[in-house]
Amino acid sequence: MRLSTWLLTAALAVGLFAPALAKPATSIMPLRVVKPVVIKDSPGGVIDTFVAWYTALKDSGVPVEVDGVCVSACTLVLMLPKDQVCVRPGTVFGFHMAWSGSPDNYRPEPVITQHMIEKYYPPIVQKWLEDKELTVTKIDYMPYKEIVSLGVLDACR
Repeated sequence: MRLSTWLLTAALAVGLFAPALAKPATSIMPLRVVKPVVIKDSPGGVIDTFVAWYTALKDSGVPVEVDGVCVSACTLVLMLPKDQVCVRPGTVFGFHMAWSGSPDNYRPEPVITQHMIEKYYPPIVQKWLEDKELTVTKIDYMPYKEIVSLGVLDACR
């Protein structure tokens, strides 16, 4: 056995390459394993920052797993395609009205809140939020079982 054939055989045996069916050995591509981004217990933050981050994740196609509490701007993860995101047991989404200013001197922003809901959340979440009276000081929670049973996101495997 030639050394190059042996090296290719050994690489395939340990899973370093994914063979392309019915293609010559020169077209074998390296197997790329992408680890998911895990969002763990996020309190949210600045809307524009999260929109930019989630847009980059969406464009990359990297899988995302949500684990634990995801409130405020963190919930904008729902702007990603459903097949790119999953939730781990114990995940809870928390929604509130957007606000501007500082924590000591804030202004509720109902118009911005409605715009964000319509632009970034899937229809099932929009419908769920219709029954809620969002305020700045109270968070409405959607627990894991509801996220999965409503079909908002699937459970991680």
